Amino acid sequence: GRQDLDRNFRIKGHGPSSDLTVTPLKGEYYGVYKCKAENPYGIAHHDIELEEAHEPSQIQQAIIDKTTATTLQFRFVPPTDMGGLPIDAYAVEYKESRGDWGSAKRRVWPAAQNGGYILEDLSPKTTYTLRFGCKNRVGFSEWGAGQTITMPRRGRPEPPTLNTEQFGVEMEDDVIELNTSNSYELSWQIPEDNGVPIDLFLLQYYPVRKDTTGSADWSRVGDITKKEIPHRGNVRDTLDLQFQDTYYRIVLQAHNELGYSTESSLIIKTKKGKHRILMNNKK
Repeated sequence: GRQDLDRNFRIKGHGPSSDLTVTPLKGEYYGVYKCKAENPYGIAHHDIELEEAHEPSQIQQAIIDKTTATTLQFRFVPPTDMGGLPIDAYAVEYKESRGDWGSAKRRVWPAAQNGGYILEDLSPKTTYTLRFGCKNRVGFSEWGAGQTITMPRRGRPEPPTLNTEQFGVEMEDDVIELNTSNSYELSWQIPEDNGVPIDLFLLQYYPVRKDTTGSADWSRVGDITKKEIPHRGNVRDTLDLQFQDTYYRIVLQAHNELGYSTESSLIIKTKKGKHRILMNNKK
């Protein structure tokens, strides 16, 4: 019978399908392995290279996409050398500028396809020093891409993001065709509060008419319905739209003790139980 002399090699099967498992305890196990097949008509060879994986190199850059009084949102330019394995996480170490790295805090994010990473619970008007890293299955890279950032002061909330996915239809030419009644549920995502807790959302909606001058503006042609919705985790409200074949503008703002956010709005047309929605978030 056949015998594997080195216990760090394990062969399962001897044809037509075979598996070779290598436990590479030393560098000498890495290299090119040759698979040989032979029958009365000839011999065929196939080379397979076993490479040693290692930690990734430093990330090339950490890009700040958004800053509030208490949060930072990043995306990362991956390292030039991933170590032979996919990057599975990104990390940041951060400290107040006068502190030492021994007391630094760390946040680790699983690698995400959308590439958006948010660092929360920072202090307004505080200067932080940050350094970034990444990891694969072997381990962490060295820290790099250092930055020093001063957080802005507390302020009004960021605008809420209105959800349109619940309508369950596809957009065509930036218009959402709806199959729903004149009463439906509006929902939104809670925005950053910029260091002062959000206490309520202001919801307004009213009939509008598109300007006949060819512009994209809308003019109010009916009464405004207003609702103050206490925060307490509320992220939805039911709207009662009385008129069919009518355009409505729906406006939502977040509020804290420093004021209202900018508006997030939708333009809706009701018609025979169907609605058309255009997204228009004003910054």
